[in-house]
Amino acid sequence: MDKDLAFLARCSNDELKFLFDILTKKGSLTEFITTSPEYKKYGKDYRQYVDLLAQEVLDFGSNTFWFREDYHTVAKDACKKSGASCNSSDSVEEIESKMLSRVIDKAWDKFSENDKKAFVDGCGYSGKNSHIVLKGAGPGMFFTLFRQAGFESYKMSVIIANTLSRQIFNRGLPFAANAALTKWLSIFTGPVGWALTAGWTVLDIAGPAYRVTIPAVAYIGCLRNIKKYQGKG
Repeated sequence: MDKDLAFLARCSNDELKFLFDILTKKGSLTEFITTSPEYKKYGKDYRQYVDLLAQEVLDFGSNTFWFREDYHTVAKDACKKSGASCNSSDSVEEIESKMLSRVIDKAWDKFSENDKKAFVDGCGYSGKNSHIVLKGAGPGMFFTLFRQAGFESYKMSVIIANTLSRQIFNRGLPFAANAALTKWLSIFTGPVGWALTAGWTVLDIAGPAYRVTIPAVAYIGCLRNIKKYQGKG
């Protein structure tokens, strides 16, 4: 398995299900997972063939059937197609964080002032600090939050993953039903939820493969943060 996807082996079946659905339903015409012996044997026990899920991500993100790109290249291409900027020298975590911070940034202008304040308060800022953060909000700040904010990064990752699932498949994720997230979840509904994934509704322009790789990379970035900060709140 690609070294940058090896952490997926630590994910639960609940966490892997959405990745499986992206690959098999968004990529239904060309995916190979559901015809594989592993799927026929293990079905919904995705942990038993997580390496096959990782391989499928790379296959969708590669430009040719004859050569499989590494995940760093796939993530970088998906990040750029999503409208975020990144560099070849960026690490995979930096690329994913730039992509996710772009998601928040695109939704920010749709937030009411109360929503913005609730978001910032949820990130652990209050009083004078809250005012400073609100004034300087933008991709740079959101990128910093994803990279350094600990439990707040975990919360944002769960909520983006949950919102993405709702927009694509009209259902939330079971592991997002967490009391600590209830207040934030209320911010990311309705028009704001649609703003979060507005860029993913026109992926036909980018090409069929990006309908799979853009949400897959975004979700993998969420999962990476979830596993990094899980239990630290």
